[in-house]
Amino acid sequence: MPIRAESVRALLSVRAAIEAAASLAVALRLAADQIHKEDGLTAAQRDLVGHLLDSGPRTVPDVARARGVTRQSVQTMVNALATRGLVASAANPRHRRSARIELTPAGRSTAHEIRRREGLVAAGLVPDLDAADLDRAAETLRRLRSLVATRTGTGRAET
Repeated sequence: MPIRAESVRALLSVRAAIEAAASLAVALRLAADQIHKEDGLTAAQRDLVGHLLDSGPRTVPDVARARGVTRQSVQTMVNALATRGLVASAANPRHRRSARIELTPAGRSTAHEIRRREGLVAAGLVPDLDAADLDRAAETLRRLRSLVATRTGTGRAET
């Protein structure tokens, strides 16, 4: 059965979207490393601090599930952030053995500073971008992520 031209075009478009998203992810990671080089945090640690700022105190397993990573990797980051005084363990009323991890005042301050720096970079991009185009691109990327997650059985279809 011959492959239809529309199918080929759609396949090439999916591939182009994935390659563009991957390229953007690399560019964003490099930019983030540059603007945050003074804080000494890894990208994953910055992500965890931001996650805790947005979601509030969470257990290590909760964070691991939400971020799609192993508990061990989250625990390693938590230990490093705790050493720096950015997170602390708090009692968990639902589970005695699984403490909740929360930002300390220094951690909240760091998270807000990270957001401030990133906001300055984003604000510099606004004049060159159309909001409607960005909204469509974001929705398309969310749909693509959901389809990849559900069709490959990798979970985390939510964004």
